[in-house]
Amino acid sequence: MLDKFAEDSGHKITYLPLPINQFPKWFFEEDIDFKFPDNRRW
Repeated sequence: MLDKFAEDSGHKITYLPLPINQFPKWFFEEDIDFKFPDNRRW
């Protein structure tokens, strides 16, 4: 779904797997716009 959105709107999405406990650091100090779970149950 995210890839289709990017294709249709001309955006580029780069996926970066990160440990959950490091996300706040990366979110505030780097250039991460959103997160989503990489889990089949979701």
